[in-house]
Amino acid sequence: MKVTTSAITSISTSILLLFTTLTNAIDLDITSFDSIYAATRLISSGLMDYYWGYKPGGTIGMFTNPYYWWEAGGAWGTMIDYWYFMQNDTYADVIYESLLYQTGDDYNYMPLNQTTTEGNDDQVFWGIAAMQAAERNFTNPPEKKEQWLYLAQGVFNTMAWRWDDDTCGGGLRWQIFRWNAGYDYKNSVSNIGLFHMGARLARFTGNDSYVDWSEKVYDWLNDTGLVSEGEDWWFVYDGAGVETNCTTISKLQWTYNVGLIISGCAYLYNYTEDERWLEKTEKFIHGAQVFLNHSVAYEAACQPSGNYQS
Repeated sequence: MKVTTSAITSISTSILLLFTTLTNAIDLDITSFDSIYAATRLISSGLMDYYWGYKPGGTIGMFTNPYYWWEAGGAWGTMIDYWYFMQNDTYADVIYESLLYQTGDDYNYMPLNQTTTEGNDDQVFWGIAAMQAAERNFTNPPEKKEQWLYLAQGVFNTMAWRWDDDTCGGGLRWQIFRWNAGYDYKNSVSNIGLFHMGARLARFTGNDSYVDWSEKVYDWLNDTGLVSEGEDWWFVYDGAGVETNCTTISKLQWTYNVGLIISGCAYLYNYTEDERWLEKTEKFIHGAQVFLNHSVAYEAACQPSGNYQS
C-alpha cells in the first residue's frame, strides 16, 4: 500500500500542531481550521519576534542570540510549512531572502560566516529547509539561479563526500573541520540527517541512488549500535567517539534524532513501498514514547534536570 499525499499532509499537520500544544495560553480546537490558523499565526508571529535580520547590525537569515545558525535553518523549514499549510504568505519574502542569503559561495549552505563553527548536523538543517521549499513548491529563485532542489542536493552531496570509512567502518563525523571540538565524535544526528535527506531526495527525484545511500547510512547506524532495534523498543542514541572505534556509545536520547529517523523511514516507505520501512517507522514511533511525560512531549535527556540550552 502506498501512503497517499493526503496522509502525508495529515502527518505534517500533526507535527505542526505539536508545537501549538507545547505553547502556553493558546486556545486550540483541532477540528476547526480557523482555530488552527489563529493559533499558528500567533506562534509564527512570536517566532519572528526573535528575527532581527532586517534590523541594523542583524544578519539576514539569523535569529537573535542565543539561537544558533542550525536552529535558524530549522525555523525557516517550519515557516515554509506554515506558509504551505495555512496558505499565509505574510513571511514568504523573509523566508525566501533568508534561505538564499545563507547558501554560501558554493550553494551548499556553507557560508563563510559559519566556517569556523559549522558541523554536519548544522548544515543538514538548512538542507532540509531547502528540501521543504522544493517539495512545497515554494517560490523558486529566478530561472538562471540555483533552485531549491539544487541547494538541497548540494548539501547532500557535500555531506556524502565526507563519509569516513577510515574510522568506525564508516559514518559522518560531527564536525566538518578538524579544529572544532567534536571532530573525533560521530554523532547520530549528522548521519540521520544524511539518511533523511537521501530518503526525501529519492522520493522527490525518483533516483534510487539516494535510496542506496539511505540504506547504507541506516545499516551503519544499526551495525554501530547507535540505533537499537530491540524486540519492542527501538531507540536512537547520541553518538560515539572514534578513539574507541565507536564501541563506546553515549546513550543520551534526543527528540530530533528520533524525529528525523521516523520521518526518513516514512519517506522511504512512501517511495519504495518496502514493508521494512513501514515496520521501522512504527517501531521508532513506539520508542518515541520515552519523550512523553504524562502525554506531554519533553526533552528527556535534559529537561528534568534543567540542564539545557538553546
